[in-house]
Amino acid sequence: WAGYAMFVVSAIWLLALDTPGAFSREFTPFLNEYMISYAAAIALPALAGWLLHLRRDELEPREEAAIPIFALRSAVFAAVVVPVQLTGIWITLGWAVESVALLVLSRRLRMWELRWLGFGLMSAMLVKLLAVDTYIFDLESFLPVLNWRFLAFAAVIAALYSAGLLERRRGGEAGSPYEELENRLSFPVLLGLANLATLWLLSAEIIASANSALFDLPDRVADNVASLGLSLLWAMYAATLIVLGVARRWRWVRVAGLGLLAAPVIKLFAFDSLQLEQEYRVIAFLVLGLMLVAGGLLYQRYSRVVRGFLFE
Repeated sequence: WAGYAMFVVSAIWLLALDTPGAFSREFTPFLNEYMISYAAAIALPALAGWLLHLRRDELEPREEAAIPIFALRSAVFAAVVVPVQLTGIWITLGWAVESVALLVLSRRLRMWELRWLGFGLMSAMLVKLLAVDTYIFDLESFLPVLNWRFLAFAAVIAALYSAGLLERRRGGEAGSPYEELENRLSFPVLLGLANLATLWLLSAEIIASANSALFDLPDRVADNVASLGLSLLWAMYAATLIVLGVARRWRWVRVAGLGLLAAPVIKLFAFDSLQLEQEYRVIAFLVLGLMLVAGGLLYQRYSRVVRGFLFE
């Protein structure tokens, strides 16, 4: 118990004193004196938890809770060390890797605490990505796709899809009603967040490209190109989701595609028809109209099959 108390004291000291000091200084990432303390804060609790696990048959029932607590403590400090040692999009990349690692470990070690910490870290990573990393770029040197922001989004999207795949594989495991609800919701939620991040990234790339120095478009033309590009992107993405949902018989993917398709249609009539110049407005109406007509013809041709897929 004295050992437990020292672990608590060291954690408070590291978070309350060393961490604020680390944020206020400039140093080489991972090659500095602070990294020694963080390495110890990550490795030693994990070692303590492993030693307790080896002697778990000799522990009192209430003391067995120390095993997942030590694992959780190591994971928390592994998450804290990322923003201490790194900056910018590298924080997002580090959290993306750790969140997936936590989900893998939670499955192998059967510790739900690690899984929920992974979900929490993934949420923080996604908020930072959408609220901060989206706007970190320079229009003078911006290159579509070949930029750091795209790398950060790609890492987060890969992490979300990987987490969804892990949760889908875990979904067959029996458990309490609460666990069954979690298994049923985790995969579609992660899949939806991955698609949200993908659509957000593509939209941000279109807007930044239209306004970048690479194409050097006049302000009015850049606004028209960006608005038209967004309408076409959303329509094409929605059509892809609908086709994929019908082909694979994924009901919620089809529903999401139909819901997303409403966005460019509403935008077309409520905004594009009033703000876009004539040639861009004609292109938007023609392309979206052709897509809707093609969808109607396909539905007419395969009405029985599609109706069964849409409403099954």
